[in-house]
Amino acid sequence: MLNVSDFDGLHRSQNIELELKQLDIGEVLRLTVALYKPKPGDKTAYEYKKDGVSYELDMPPYCIGDLEKARESIFTYVRLARRKYIDCLIDKANRPLWLAFQYALQYEVGGHVILPRLRKFLTNNCSVPQKPLVQRAIDIWAATRLIERTWELCGEETLGIKPIRNKNDPWEGHVPVTPIMDQQLDQVVIREVLKPLQEGLVIEIRKKLFNDKERKDSWFELFLAKFILLNNSEKQIAAEREFADRYGFTVSVWRLFQNPK
Repeated sequence: MLNVSDFDGLHRSQNIELELKQLDIGEVLRLTVALYKPKPGDKTAYEYKKDGVSYELDMPPYCIGDLEKARESIFTYVRLARRKYIDCLIDKANRPLWLAFQYALQYEVGGHVILPRLRKFLTNNCSVPQKPLVQRAIDIWAATRLIERTWELCGEETLGIKPIRNKNDPWEGHVPVTPIMDQQLDQVVIREVLKPLQEGLVIEIRKKLFNDKERKDSWFELFLAKFILLNNSEKQIAAEREFADRYGFTVSVWRLFQNPK
């Protein structure tokens, strides 16, 4: 992980508090950033393509100056924003998908799904306490969106950058975080949030799958968790494709399977 000590000339006396967002959901991520002296080869600008046209956006050299505080802010953000991400990113017109997530949100806290025909059966055959397996699956789903979607500055402080006004620019109307901040955020989410959640999820799944009684009693919980994880994979693939298009990558994944060498 990129530590604060990795950056030369870090001006802690010039710490700045920023507010970030990904979606217009009323929740913001608060970070403390500091100016640093870039090393040769450090990426301080965004380079990307749109409709075959190359763009470059120079950014000031700011990095996250307090990673511990950033960890806590991200944990809080995931908990506050997870349901709102589901509301924004799950297609309500896809009724089976939408209902599965609504059932999961009820079921994770010991509630029962709203289908009358299932309620009696679940009450008699499933335990009522909180469901950590479903809870972890939803947390993984929400946290994964944090490393797929773009962070942008949304408070009064924008590091001296004004929103892009060029209609053809991918950043039109927004002020993105710096490339280094974006990398730091991804690393914190992956190592501090997703990795522990994944480890806990594997333990819970093994506990339920390899115990006959647990497997029978927890069949619906297992179904919901797997359903959420499959949708998570679907969204990850779509995000990777968008990323490849943005940066002009043209290698076909199918060709890799055809010729693994």
